[in-house]
Amino acid sequence: MPNAQRQEATFARIHKLLATRSVFTDADLSAATAAKTLGLSAAQFGQAIKSATGSNYARLIAAIRVRAACEMLRSDRYDDCTAEQIGLAVGFRSRQAFYQAFHRVTAMTPCDFRLISSRQTHP
Repeated sequence: MPNAQRQEATFARIHKLLATRSVFTDADLSAATAAKTLGLSAAQFGQAIKSATGSNYARLIAAIRVRAACEMLRSDRYDDCTAEQIGLAVGFRSRQAFYQAFHRVTAMTPCDFRLISSRQTHP
């Protein structure tokens, strides 16, 4: 199998693992632990992510967590939860880490996102 195809297949395995809610919500999940779970070396793990996304593990896991937070912020089910509670629930260690990652991915704060989303679903 050519190297590019191998990288794509490896990244698909990585993404499948990281996109599992019980995995990405673990704030202690390190790149080394995820790599070991998949039977990859740290170098293979990092290279596959870099090749597929142009970024690194920290940015990838943050983007996955932000996507999950967006779903929660849009949902009426989580209206009683603060943005900070949602950030912690999806695996961020602190409010600050959540807000920084959220802004980097969406170009807005979680509170602004929730407000805009609620206006779109409840005119």
